[in-house]
Amino acid sequence: PGGLTDGQEITVTATDPSGNTSGEATATVDGLAPTLTITDNVAGIVGKAGSVTFTFTFSEAVEGFAADDITVSGGTAGQFIQVSPSVYTLVVTPADGDAGTISINVPAGAAHDLAGNPTTAASASQASDTVAPAADSLTGLVLLDDVGTDQSAIVEGDTTDDAKPTYTGTIADGSGVTTVQLLDNGVVVGSATVNADGTFSVSPSTPLTGADHSFTLVPVDAAGNA
Repeated sequence: PGGLTDGQEITVTATDPSGNTSGEATATVDGLAPTLTITDNVAGIVGKAGSVTFTFTFSEAVEGFAADDITVSGGTAGQFIQVSPSVYTLVVTPADGDAGTISINVPAGAAHDLAGNPTTAASASQASDTVAPAADSLTGLVLLDDVGTDQSAIVEGDTTDDAKPTYTGTIADGSGVTTVQLLDNGVVVGSATVNADGTFSVSPSTPLTGADHSFTLVPVDAAGNA
């Protein structure tokens, strides 16, 4: 029948050819398409060691939604889970060796509500970067002994009385380095954030012990790539 509005409750009876009438049945008019919102769990940029969990939230319970209904670019689709009749999740791993965007698209009609109304389309994106900073991202490196009577630059083979020597330097323009890690014999012993002018200063977080030390500086970008 015409003239019905969404959400209106109607009463229905059935009459057979002999005139027998059934009891009343009620139904609610539902002519609205379920909407879809896509969100994810990453606030910044996802790096090569991370993944993104996209959450698909429909405005009501739906049927027929599957991983095959989701188009993913810039990454690889992984585990797909139905959390509830209206909420689903998909884990996506960013593409290796790429600095770009993970894009998610769901077309209209990918699922339908219990009344058969097709769902609306939706899309989302997440910045990704799986490219580590170049080895030459750190320049002007100097290791300083700044305690005791002999305060000077430390070069390979030197001895020092400074248990927390300081490495200083500058990041290369456009390198994207945000943090510098200090390693001693392959183990991270210190970390520092790059200053706004591109300089940095990093020292061991605790005094060094033992006789032999081999230092390495590792540049890290905003996505955690090193």
